[in-house]
This record gives sequence, C-alpha cells and structure tokens, in this order.
Amino acid sequence: MSKTLESLLPFLKIFVKQFQTYLEQQAAINNLPPPEPLPETWEGLLSEPSIPDNGGDDTG
Repeated sequence: MSKTLESLLPFLKIFVKQFQTYLEQQAAINNLPPPEPLPETWEGLLSEPSIPDNGGDDTG
C-alpha cells in the first residue's frame, strides 16, 4: 500500500464510522430496518456485494 493511502487510513476509518451512524439515523427516522454493518476490512469494502439466490428461474 502506498504511503499516501496509509496516511489516509485513519481518516477513512472515521468517515466509514460516521457514514454508518448516518445510515442508522436515517433508517430510524424513516422506520426502516437498520442497515447491515459495514465491513471492517478493506477486502470487505472492495468486494462485490453478494446477491442472494431466491431460487427463481433466471432464464427469462
């Protein structure tokens, strides 16, 4: 990882926590279920979200 990214890491962690708090507040205001917690690892942040298989026929 480059030095620039390493120096930004603490700020990015704070931003992620603040964003999670914002999402939780918006969910509470709008009577929605709370959002899933954001991943703590960079691999989790960079990975594609998994789409649940509903067992339906996707062939059209």
